[in-house]
Amino acid sequence: MPVRVPILKLRAVSISRQRKVPTRKAERSFPILSHVIIIAVQPAGTDAIPLAYGTILGRPLTQAETAALLERLRNSSELVVLHEALSSAEFVRRRMANAMPLHLFLIHGARIKLVAAMLPPALAIVDIGGANGTLYDLGYPHSFDEMIVVDLPLEDRCEMYQGLKLESRKTDKGPISALYTRMTDLSSIRSASIDLVWMGQVIEHVSEADSFLVYAEVKRILRPGGHFCLDTPNRNLTEIHTTGWIHPEHKIEYKPEHLRENLLRAGFAIELELGLCEMVRTWRSRVFDYSDFVTGAGISPNPAGCYLQYYHCRA
Repeated sequence: MPVRVPILKLRAVSISRQRKVPTRKAERSFPILSHVIIIAVQPAGTDAIPLAYGTILGRPLTQAETAALLERLRNSSELVVLHEALSSAEFVRRRMANAMPLHLFLIHGARIKLVAAMLPPALAIVDIGGANGTLYDLGYPHSFDEMIVVDLPLEDRCEMYQGLKLESRKTDKGPISALYTRMTDLSSIRSASIDLVWMGQVIEHVSEADSFLVYAEVKRILRPGGHFCLDTPNRNLTEIHTTGWIHPEHKIEYKPEHLRENLLRAGFAIELELGLCEMVRTWRSRVFDYSDFVTGAGISPNPAGCYLQYYHCRA
């Protein structure tokens, strides 16, 4: 018996299936499954859940599977039932088989987990390089008094970024204000006024020499003991991935020991080092394996073997 679904839900599924894999960083886009989850939480009755379940698995459910699924919904929430699909062997195999087109979204998902779980609460925040996706948009869970998002003026950006507008706005967590300036010049921000500076996938976009100018500005605006948190690609893995930089605008990609040394030279105390997306098979074999993004898509205490590295520093 076919499952009847409202037109709105069908359109949502169509969008999720047609979304192209981005060529930019994963944080520029929402995960492919976001539309599937939207289907699940919209109040559309029980018809939407078998559709979402089948979309996750990539096939229509049999009549018997649909009946069993609807029976489970009598005793479990929609969220729990959908996570059965997300954690099923069938879906894991599907992700492993499609790891290459999914890998940017898996990186994005790992970064969302990092922001949700590891970034400290702060009232005054500076988000450097956030025009394409602010710390708030990454799911920062804490309320704040102000978040200043810093990015280049439109005329100083490369062509692909000139259409992105950074605007001040109010959110449920606090107000966000836009500041157009170079990250080496934060002179419009008062000294010792900020609790947290976040640099998400940014430090690799300036030269090593300029990075020390950035660090000096970060130290200046942070209150004593303030937090400096950043993540960046790990050259241990990106040099296996490609012979050049993984992004044409990167000026440098750091190995953990190199970046760690620079942060200490800049006068920061490193409180925590983590990795994101542990690449177990790639790191052991030195042959790049995209399926590692599926099996290691989370937070790891082993930054050396992860695709991204994260540092939580104190001023």
